[in-house]
Amino acid sequence: MRKLIVLILFTSSTAFAAVHPTRAQAAYLDEHDKCVSSLRTAKKDAKAAPVDRRKTLLDAAKQAYRQCEEHAHLVWKFYPQPPPSSSPQ
Repeated sequence: MRKLIVLILFTSSTAFAAVHPTRAQAAYLDEHDKCVSSLRTAKKDAKAAPVDRRKTLLDAAKQAYRQCEEHAHLVWKFYPQPPPSSSPQ
């Protein structure tokens, strides 16, 4: 019976941790959402651009997304302090 109680408590705490991210994870997810939103907007803008400029605009958007994601990872790593380069490029 004791083993069953311990097992239930352990699995419920693990499930709770999986559902509720830490503050550092939440900060990362907020930054990640900003990155994804800006990438989607840039892709829409690229589709509306002339055909000869689309590839250039898409490549620039992907590069900006990569830099934004790098910043988001730094936000997670250095939480609660701002990362050394505090603004995404």
